Amino acid sequence: MQTWERAVDRFLVPWKKRKDVTGALIAGSYVTGKPNPRSDLDLYIVTKPGTKWRERGNKRVDGFLIEYFVNPPEQIRKYFADNFATHSAMSLTPYTTGRILFDREGSLAKLRREAQKWLRKPPRRPSRVDRLIDGYRLWDGLDNLEDAFERGAPDVAYVYHHALHRLFESYTKSLGQIVPGVPKAHGILTSAAVRKKYNHPDYPDRDFVTLFVPAMSEGEPKRMVARLRKLTKHVQDRWGGFEIDGFRLRTPVEKRVART
Repeated sequence: MQTWERAVDRFLVPWKKRKDVTGALIAGSYVTGKPNPRSDLDLYIVTKPGTKWRERGNKRVDGFLIEYFVNPPEQIRKYFADNFATHSAMSLTPYTTGRILFDREGSLAKLRREAQKWLRKPPRRPSRVDRLIDGYRLWDGLDNLEDAFERGAPDVAYVYHHALHRLFESYTKSLGQIVPGVPKAHGILTSAAVRKKYNHPDYPDRDFVTLFVPAMSEGEPKRMVARLRKLTKHVQDRWGGFEIDGFRLRTPVEKRVART
């Protein structure tokens, strides 16, 4: 048994004694491989159906930082559905790649099968209205960056990376793909091993990847503008083009929420 496994066992001692706890799963780089000095231990504890509380927290045990999440199955299923709706796999990935430590009632095995099923479903692609709004936002992000650069603004790098992230998120959703978290995006775009580790498919537009990966580490303001301009054109061309002159979007007025 490795040192980190003993730390997890020590942490779980009081939890295993609880009658409302039915199982636990450990996930993260210690399980999937290549932890670094800042890696923590992600521990998912499942309580009985109908439990009225949930909990999350952090605790150091034998020098290891354990981040734990305690939820009943119905709350976990809500996280799955919410993840799918927002093109995220934050909750789905641990339940498919983690190691089940104990599972008294079979809840974790069932949740694993459900998480795998969610990941096999193609996420919803943006609607026509979503696409038009995203097209405008991409234009606006580039316009803001060009303005910041021309003014010599001190926050040009912040403006650039904000626009770059928004572009990546919008385009990835339009391709019907899961949007990787910021710390994992570079690895998922560039490494087959990382994609396998997180059950992530190949990015479908390799030309976009060729443009986007070097843009992630760009540090010179003039080249930031040039890279974002190329990326914006690439995405807007894939979406059928965009012209700010004459842009128009009419949608129904949202219903007013009644006051209580």
